Amino acid sequence: MNHLTKAMLWSRRSIELKPFAGYYDTLAHILYRMGYYEEAISTQQKAIEKAKAENMPTTNFEKELKKIKTKTL
Repeated sequence: MNHLTKAMLWSRRSIELKPFAGYYDTLAHILYRMGYYEEAISTQQKAIEKAKAENMPTTNFEKELKKIKTKTL
């Protein structure tokens, strides 16, 4: 099992324990690096939804989503 796979598993576990916007953002980055672009996009969108629900700023999450969509992250 490589480092990215381990990171993905731990990131998913973090979300299970506490579905925090920042954890979704981290998972989206890992998925992107693994080449799972569609899942990275949906996960980053979830980060934005969670951030809004947590009354957090979404600007950085939205910038990252754009980079994921254009594959420039």
